[in-house]
Amino acid sequence: MISIGRPTAYPESAPPGPVLLTIPITSTEGLWATVRVLVYEGSFLPGHGTLLWYQDQTLFLTGTISIQFMRSASVLGTIDRRDVRVQVFDQNAQLVADEEWDDIYYVRETEEPELKVLRFEILGEEQGGSINFNPPPLDAEGHYEKGTVVSLTAIVNAGFVFVRWHGDVNEPVTSLTNSITMDENHTIRAEFAFAEVEALWPLEVDITPAEGGYVTTSPPPVDITNHFTNGTVGKFIEDTRVKVIAHPNAGYEFGNGQMRYRVA
Repeated sequence: MISIGRPTAYPESAPPGPVLLTIPITSTEGLWATVRVLVYEGSFLPGHGTLLWYQDQTLFLTGTISIQFMRSASVLGTIDRRDVRVQVFDQNAQLVADEEWDDIYYVRETEEPELKVLRFEILGEEQGGSINFNPPPLDAEGHYEKGTVVSLTAIVNAGFVFVRWHGDVNEPVTSLTNSITMDENHTIRAEFAFAEVEALWPLEVDITPAEGGYVTTSPPPVDITNHFTNGTVGKFIEDTRVKVIAHPNAGYEFGNGQMRYRVA
């Protein structure tokens, strides 16, 4: 004799996705059998709705065991309730047990994230550069989930300088990097200009040893990210007073104009 207990589902109410069905089955004598579980859409009328999925599992039944089936692609359908039917067939494919239940689990709709649009434009010389977005937008239209903080980096092409940011950005607007919080739709603009070679002067950084650290400047260079490693060259507008700041790496210290190794 075989008896089938009411299945349980985990999670019992969930967005479309995996559902684990656990079915207790008791057999008074040991036998090889095929257990079939069928999932139907619920119905407002007697009986079940559309058959959505079924799966077979062959195993040896003895005593009371719990059989698990993973419903890996649960979908919404018209009605959110799910009915389950369990059948047991013996080795001769004869049906020896058959039970069914209504409303074993529910499938609820997921809340779609609220999206905001980030639009951008290049001002001045369009070939002067581009903008890097981190993280990148979800699609070509520039959508982000509401609340996402987006880091902006102006990428400057050779022969040009970055002038400033315009639009919904933070201070300082002349820095190569900026950020914006997507609490609403935003528009940002990056302005580039031709570099006046005679008005820009290079600053080259020589770090000894090269792995000892890096240097930043205030104000930042107009053509590169403000991060000088050994041999980096950045350009500054003529007559700019530049403050140079050394950042030793772990195990080094700064002294006498160079990075020194510090013995711990």
